[in-house]
Amino acid sequence: MTLMQHDFRFLTLAGTRFARNTVVGALSLAMLLSPLVAANTATADAWSQKKCTLYGEAWRKVVEWQGREGLGHDFIDGNERFIAGGCSTPAGVCPRSAAELKAADTLSMMAVSQGITGSFLPFGCRG
Repeated sequence: MTLMQHDFRFLTLAGTRFARNTVVGALSLAMLLSPLVAANTATADAWSQKKCTLYGEAWRKVVEWQGREGLGHDFIDGNERFIAGGCSTPAGVCPRSAAELKAADTLSMMAVSQGITGSFLPFGCRG
């Protein structure tokens, strides 16, 4: 075996050893961190469910206080579909009438007062 072949063989073995150590290290780190990630995910899921429950309660209160007069079919259905879906997908509810704007404003204020960010809310108008 020539010197060059010997050096190449050493580099290949060293590279293999390095790659194996890197993979083992990465897997070890992933195993150590997975309980933390799982705990954070569980906390995030619990907060998402709590936000949806709070929004559902707020929606029922607003409809009770304000009534349905002036609220369009799309506005009502959009909010109820958002809640029924676990508040997990944007509903694109667009408040158009004065009554819908008042309801959306009230819902937004109620949500924010509970620590829910505006980006959670189903409101959004296109075009």
